[in-house]
Parts: sequence; C-alpha cells; structure tokens
Amino acid sequence: MTATTGICQDMCPRREREWRERERLLHHLEILDGTEHHTRPKVDPQRAVKVFTRSAAGQHLANPEDLRPPPVLLKTSEYLMNIVSSDKADWIEIYKFVWDRLWSLRQDMTIQQASGKDCMTVLEQAVRFYVYSSFRAFNEKTSKFDPYINAQHLQECLKRLLVMYQESAAVCPNRPEMEAIYLLHNLGSAEALSHSITVARDIRLSPPVQCSLEISVAYLERRKFCAAAAKLQKAAFPAGVLPSSAFEQDQEARLTSLECGI
Repeated sequence: MTATTGICQDMCPRREREWRERERLLHHLEILDGTEHHTRPKVDPQRAVKVFTRSAAGQHLANPEDLRPPPVLLKTSEYLMNIVSSDKADWIEIYKFVWDRLWSLRQDMTIQQASGKDCMTVLEQAVRFYVYSSFRAFNEKTSKFDPYINAQHLQECLKRLLVMYQESAAVCPNRPEMEAIYLLHNLGSAEALSHSITVARDIRLSPPVQCSLEISVAYLERRKFCAAAAKLQKAAFPAGVLPSSAFEQDQEARLTSLECGI
C-alpha cells in the first residue's frame, strides 16, 4: 500500500481552521489578537495547530492537503515546545493543548508512514514533554492530569523512536538519552533490559545508559534503589522519567525490611 505524502505547509490545514472558526472550536491560544471577545473569534493562521481526530470520525485523514510533511511537523513541534516554556496560560491548560496537538503530529506521521531525522526529532521532543509533564504535574488531581495516559503516550513514542533508530544509518546523537529513558520508564521489564544490553557497544557504554542499567538492576534485585535512583540527578534526568510503581516498590521493600528487623 502506497503511503500518502502530505503537502500542507501550515501547522493547521486551512479547511480545519475555517471549520473550527465557524463552529467556535478554537482554543484561546489560537485566536487572533483583538478578536477574543467577538461573537465568533477569528483564527490566527500562525498560531492554530491541527487537532487530533479519530480515524472513525475523520473524513479527510489521508487527504494530502490536510497532512503536514516531516519538515512542517518539526516546525509545529518546535512551536509547541515554545508554548510549554511560556506562561501564556495555566500549566494544565498548556499541557492539554500540547498533548492533543502532539498526538495529531504523530497521527500525520503514521498516515504518511514517515520517518527520518525530522520525525525522530519530533518524537524526541514529545518524549521530553511527557517526562517533564509527569514531573511537573506529579501532585495534580487525576481529573486534571492522568499519569497513566501520559505514560502510555510516552511509551508509544519511545517504542516508535527506537525502531526508527534501528532503521536509520545516520548517527543519532540523542539516542543514548532516549535509550536510557526507555529503560527507566520500563523498570522491571525483562524485555527492556534485554534490549538495552544488546544495543551497540558505544550506546550501551554511554553514561546515561550505564546509569539506567544500574538503576534497573537495583530495582529488580530490590536493593539500594534509592541510592541508585539518586544517580538520576547526575545523569540530568527528572524524576518524572520513573514510573510511580518504582517508588511504590521501594516503599514496600523498606516496610518489609522494618518488619524483618533489618
């Protein structure tokens, strides 16, 4: 089956912009300045970003005019990352906006069966966003931030990214970081540990992967997990990269030690 190649050069296709403006479905981050209080606010073409649409409901998912090619996907992702580091809205509101638009980027990528440097960069930025969000929203109520959904999207991006790395003949400078995050995010997984052990030697011996391997082994052996996890700081990884189950297991191990008089 031949993949469709996108030709849309905007962050949001014109057809969608017009429809969402007409139906008053614009996010306030996409509204043209000065029209916020209009009965029907105007869309800002430079700020509107394509929303995620489920395939069952979308009639134009494979229309080239509605699909953004890899360079535009990267431009859009970089725009979204700038929003993350801004104070244009409440953090949870920013999270929900960026989370949805990143999902749309990945959807365009899937429909086009796209890969390559631009796509890898988009996925790397998405991974960092999910990790940062997990850390930033750690104490938020699940009604505002669902850590499991966030973790699911992180896992999907990581797996897709690792496949792209394996299929690429080019040097991928961020691969050690992403390989390390994959292992930490999948603590206790024999599959993840096996994968990390079998990657190319230069990647396996990189400081981020070595640190993650040490933490993973400590976790599996239920010993010195806190001491190993402290290495995350030196490796420049936020605590959000670790699944909550890791801390739950460590707490359980501590309680068991107390009960045994250790």
